[in-house]
Amino acid sequence: MPRAAATKMCLDASVVAFVSLETGQAAAACKFAGLQLIATPQHTNSNQQLLHLLRHVADSHRGVTAALLVGYTMKPSRERNLASRGLLPLTAPDGVCFVPVDFGQPLEQQGPFDIMLHKATDELISGGPKQLPDFSARIASLAAYTKAHPETVLVDSLDKVHQVDRLGPDAETRHLLAQSGIRLPCIVKPRVACGTPEAHQMAVVLQEDGFQDLQVAMPACLQQFINHNGVLHKVYVMGDQMHVAERQSIPNLPAVATQAAGLPQVFAFDSLKSLPHRDYLQPHYESQQQPAGSGLKMEVVQVITEELRKRFSLTLFGYDTVVQDNTGVHFIIDVNYFPSYKEFPNAAKALSDVLKKAFHTQRSQ
Repeated sequence: MPRAAATKMCLDASVVAFVSLETGQAAAACKFAGLQLIATPQHTNSNQQLLHLLRHVADSHRGVTAALLVGYTMKPSRERNLASRGLLPLTAPDGVCFVPVDFGQPLEQQGPFDIMLHKATDELISGGPKQLPDFSARIASLAAYTKAHPETVLVDSLDKVHQVDRLGPDAETRHLLAQSGIRLPCIVKPRVACGTPEAHQMAVVLQEDGFQDLQVAMPACLQQFINHNGVLHKVYVMGDQMHVAERQSIPNLPAVATQAAGLPQVFAFDSLKSLPHRDYLQPHYESQQQPAGSGLKMEVVQVITEELRKRFSLTLFGYDTVVQDNTGVHFIIDVNYFPSYKEFPNAAKALSDVLKKAFHTQRSQ
């Protein structure tokens, strides 16, 4: 199919032919932009050709609509998830075209981009200075591109994203507990908070000897476990907008684990798949009643969100909060950059709007 014909049909929001299906995430981006997907196996399988066609289609549509061109990069599974919900449209229903960045080709040959959108925490690597995780060379190349092209907006800047990585001092475990004031039970989380399967493998330690056989990637950080009636709230923030979603969480645990006969010293879990639930801990304390409700106060969440906006200066972020069962105090237990926005209402339009605002804000400075 001639390129011009493919472009015209794409602009008519009907059909586009691909030269390859190997880049599944790019195909998904077009499919869920309202385009019919046609495989043409007689053509050469070439990711570069496919990405070139995508960029050409988007750029042509951009010329017709005066839309902003966003180059993006993230792991394929995340890209497919966002594209399936219409968050990475090739065409520009809200004035923004999204195209995947091809790191196999010089970035200079793919622009000019108005915005570079990334999920840098998908590409965190360990072994940096003082064992702190750092971003991959691919992500660093995006920052270099925007530095060489100040007219291109990077959402968000890497130094701001680094602030929400899990950090904790390196020390021998018992000394660390004593120095930090953390009491058992506590949660052990890998310091690399995203981008690898190990990032979500955690453990709850109920007794000190439980630290000896931890199945958690190191280095790791420790976090005081707060009884919160088994309810966690995920707060999604996109620019000035916010949405809260309730999730099931770990049930209340005994305050002094050594007095809870039969409880394990440690139990591991994957935070993306399944959390330890009440049935797992029975019959060790069947008599304990788990109070209903979380006690979340939206006015407190508003204050927390505004404070995090000021502190991190991020456009796209989310955090998890729990409410302590006996005090009503709200605790932030995790902060992450560019979350899934699964329950966020009208997420596709909200993302386009916030990117346009970031672009015009920087251009006006």
